[in-house]
Amino acid sequence: MRRRALLRATALAGVAGFAGCTTDGPNDDDGGDGGAGGGGGGDQSPTDSPTDTPTDAPTDSPTDEKSPTRTPMGNGIVSESFEVTARDCGKGKNTVDIDFDGTAVSLDGVIDGSNGCYRAEQGSIEYDPEEGRLHVNVRAYEPEDAEMCTQCIVDIEYEARYVFEGEAPESVTVAHDGRDIASAAHGSSSVSSTPN
Repeated sequence: MRRRALLRATALAGVAGFAGCTTDGPNDDDGGDGGAGGGGGGDQSPTDSPTDTPTDAPTDSPTDEKSPTRTPMGNGIVSESFEVTARDCGKGKNTVDIDFDGTAVSLDGVIDGSNGCYRAEQGSIEYDPEEGRLHVNVRAYEPEDAEMCTQCIVDIEYEARYVFEGEAPESVTVAHDGRDIASAAHGSSSVSSTPN
């Protein structure tokens, strides 16, 4: 009887010891899990891969795209303008009126063209501030893409204006297609014009 009780007690102790072994494992595993959670960073994929893109690439666009602000001629000319005001079949006039107005000179002229497609434009300006002389050339031309042009001599009317820093020039001469047509002196609006 005592032997059975002893065997039973021994068996229970063995079971208890076995149970203690089985419970120690999960506790260690829990600690391991916690360790895995804490040390799991070693098992995780790296998260510190480089994500910064280079920022030294040139991104600034040029800011000096402004056109020059200097006057077209310099030498004391502040501004200039030229405009065709009318164009029609006519008599082939070549005339111009020159007017002095303080610091400005205005032109009101007519240049001829060979057919209805002809246009007029300011050809060149020459200004000598020391001599006080202005020479303006107006030219008539036929555009390269002209088609079906009216066959008549045209009178092309134009207006031009030139503003100077100081006084207007002492004398002004206007040419049409390189041929002097009119000239005038400061203080007088009278001009000499040569008909075509």
